[in-house]
Amino acid sequence: MAVDEAMEEYAQDNPGKFDYVDARIVPMGQIGWAGEVEALKDCDYVVAIGFPMGNIIKEFNQRGYKPTFIDPSAGAGSYRGFLVDMLGYEGLDGALTSNSAPFWTDDTPIVRLARQLIDRYRPGQAEDVIYAGLAYVGGVHNLLNTFQILANAIEAVGPESFTGQTYYDAAIKYQTSGPLWEGYPQWEFTETKRYLVNNAIISEFRAEDQDLVNLSGWLPLITD
Repeated sequence: MAVDEAMEEYAQDNPGKFDYVDARIVPMGQIGWAGEVEALKDCDYVVAIGFPMGNIIKEFNQRGYKPTFIDPSAGAGSYRGFLVDMLGYEGLDGALTSNSAPFWTDDTPIVRLARQLIDRYRPGQAEDVIYAGLAYVGGVHNLLNTFQILANAIEAVGPESFTGQTYYDAAIKYQTSGPLWEGYPQWEFTETKRYLVNNAIISEFRAEDQDLVNLSGWLPLITD
């Protein structure tokens, strides 16, 4: 719903670029999208979020409608293998996604750490994990932050005095920094911002390359 509100607001603020058409909220688990597809069939751009976008794109493709699909949630990058298995790169060609984690091919400390963890704890599964998408890399950077904030909170007050409030106090002082975060912008929480990420990379599925290709470096998110 927040994405829908943002799209409608952006279209209203840019009347020479976009005309807002419609948004459809459906029950969780819906797999048939005929009504939604017909309502949006003439759109140039359709936003579809996360793994349900596989069935949505499939139904658009089967009906011969070819909008540009946009996933603003990092779901398409995280579910890459699922989507490619369902649609192939030809069916996904031109779809856009935002990612909050670097690619497996990027030579950064966190990507190298993620690969080391796979090789140590998931021997023989590295190829499948990497093909699946970027969720493992994103999980590594999320957990690193979670445990570093926990360590900072306990160091500040001691284990006997640790509470949810001390974790919150440590979180709003925390910033990503140091050698491990090479290749990332600086991220932080605030007293009201409850998610760490400040930036995203825009990527595109390309049939020609049989891959998900970066179109940008790190771009700032609107965080207020």
